Amino acid sequence: MAPAKLGQHFLSNKNVAERMIRTFFPVRGSILEIGPGTGILTDLLIKYRDEKENEIFAVEVDKELYHKIKAKHEKNVNIIYLSVLNLGLETICPQGKINLVGNVPYYISREIIDWIIAGCPKIEKGMFMMQKEFADRLSLPGPSRDNSARSLMFNYLFDLRKLFTVNPGSFSPPPKVKSTVFLFEKKKKDNHEKIDSGHFYLFLKDCFRNRRKTLFNNLQTKYPEEQLREIFDRTKINPKIRAEQVNPKNFLSLFREL
Repeated sequence: MAPAKLGQHFLSNKNVAERMIRTFFPVRGSILEIGPGTGILTDLLIKYRDEKENEIFAVEVDKELYHKIKAKHEKNVNIIYLSVLNLGLETICPQGKINLVGNVPYYISREIIDWIIAGCPKIEKGMFMMQKEFADRLSLPGPSRDNSARSLMFNYLFDLRKLFTVNPGSFSPPPKVKSTVFLFEKKKKDNHEKIDSGHFYLFLKDCFRNRRKTLFNNLQTKYPEEQLREIFDRTKINPKIRAEQVNPKNFLSLFREL
């Protein structure tokens, strides 16, 4: 099978698909599949869902694939012809929560994570297959050169668990890299832990704005120097370190102080 126009590599290994979907269930609420492609995951979502609990949606941007999946599953799946990045979750699920699943095209990995961060209030759980290198960077082992505003924000909102690695031969056509399947679930937060996630994400982007600069110098463009020195001293954060060297937990403390 030739790759789709947008560079998708279709999952063809039925054992991998089965393992993914059996691990994904059970879920409460609606399900949105991102990029159903040939429908290998769609078939299993229909097979294992609770018909009373799990309404299934699928969003596909490739016109030819959209028509194929629509012809096959129109009775069981609400199929949307659109880029997922232009899809508002409140339009398909105005009242309840939604769960995500998909073999996400590598070229929109970063944009998909930003889309999830923005749509977090509606999202309960998700399972994605992404490029292994990207999934590794998205997880947070602690201070790391691979940390970013995106990975910190995602892990503030969700518990992420890497499940297993998928070799290139499980796809058609095979990609040049390995993939990772990971599960993420919304964190349960106490009232005192809740913050404005939009403002917090902007703050994290300021922290990582120039990775060659220290965290202090990055923030100095937005906050008075004297105030920063007092807060860095109070939170015991070294003003000479870069953002990637900071313990992820300290960003929240710093944000609250500022």
